[in-house]
Amino acid sequence: MKRVNLTAGGGWADLREPNEIPERLRRPVRKLQMLMAGNPAFSTVVEQATGADGVPDVDEAQAAQMAAAMGESGIDLVFQLQDRSILQRVAGWSFGDVTLDVLQDLAGDVYDELSELCKDPAAGSVDLRPSMDETSPIVPSTA
Repeated sequence: MKRVNLTAGGGWADLREPNEIPERLRRPVRKLQMLMAGNPAFSTVVEQATGADGVPDVDEAQAAQMAAAMGESGIDLVFQLQDRSILQRVAGWSFGDVTLDVLQDLAGDVYDELSELCKDPAAGSVDLRPSMDETSPIVPSTA
């Protein structure tokens, strides 16, 4: 576990190492990943957003179009996955109890910093980079 001083909001967070995450916290993240992989709209958006050269720069209009294609349920899954990815890594913080309600009450810049700190594929968070892995539940985006 390591303590990180946050630049946004002046707080701190104790982050679990990926191998310290209990199954009780890891399982909801994996479930959301499977739901996203099984969502045809989501996999179509991932395929459209990536190509042989990797993920291109996406402007605001393209991002809005991709979000519309995913639909409300797809967008909800993305937000849930982001929340759960943070909660599985944070063992404690200076903001009170580590709960979904407290997380969602944080200032946007604090939430964004925590989200960035918790983006660790080894910890079970989603990695949307292009992949040629044939065992991926989503068609490889660089195929």
